[in-house]
Amino acid sequence: MSSLTFHSPLSLQARLIWATRTSNPLQAKLHYRAGITIWHVETGGVKLEGAGYQQTFEAPCCLVLGEGWISHTFLPESTLTSVSVRILSNDGPLFTLPPVWPIRVEDLPADTKNLVKFYDQRAEERDSRENALFQVELHLALGRWCWQLAQLVTRDLENPFVPPIRHPGLRQGMVWLYNQRRAERITEQEIAKVAGMSVSHFKRVFQREMGVPLREYFRRAKVDACIEALIHTDKPVKQIGVELGFATSGNFVRWFRKHFDQTPVTYRGSH
Repeated sequence: MSSLTFHSPLSLQARLIWATRTSNPLQAKLHYRAGITIWHVETGGVKLEGAGYQQTFEAPCCLVLGEGWISHTFLPESTLTSVSVRILSNDGPLFTLPPVWPIRVEDLPADTKNLVKFYDQRAEERDSRENALFQVELHLALGRWCWQLAQLVTRDLENPFVPPIRHPGLRQGMVWLYNQRRAERITEQEIAKVAGMSVSHFKRVFQREMGVPLREYFRRAKVDACIEALIHTDKPVKQIGVELGFATSGNFVRWFRKHFDQTPVTYRGSH
């Protein structure tokens, strides 16, 4: 099980992508995040850099990271609790958050540690009754966590629920994309067709609204899907490469080394 999903009766879906607590977290190159990530840095600190953004946060601190692309460097002797979720409505992501949003430590959602516990226990063997109780407890904790985050968002951010995509065709295409299980393998032709536009027109609209070229967006989505599969599943590296659309495992390894300066096996072993 790579992640945990909670469905609400209000057409909302909350997916727990990961929840971990680590000491001396490994450094990373630019890493694309899907959804919302909260970092509780208990010791040390972290330096964040992005387009037009650079700041160092010293512990104790809490950061909410919106969907996007940013580099991070942890200070020595850092201890980090990290929880990442994706909250979706019928129209796509529920919140529109900035790439970096510092919050007070006392505003950290109370169930953060519980989500780490549930994520650590996700692969344990249980009988049907025990598994049902586990799922109920998880859904309650994840629901409370999301509610506490929603209260923070509506209190501190202006218009957090306003859809960021104004063009109706692009919005239609992106909603479709969010609902695809193989989003990292979608082609430009497929999404443009869903949006009702030619590929060239769709690419122009996409870059204007999303602030990044369509090809770069797809590249980042592939990186994100790759990292999630390596860290949070037991799939063989060869299978991951095939699912990402690589013809051979050699092509996959070369692509991965280009982005991370190491092989997929080495990356998996260090996380």
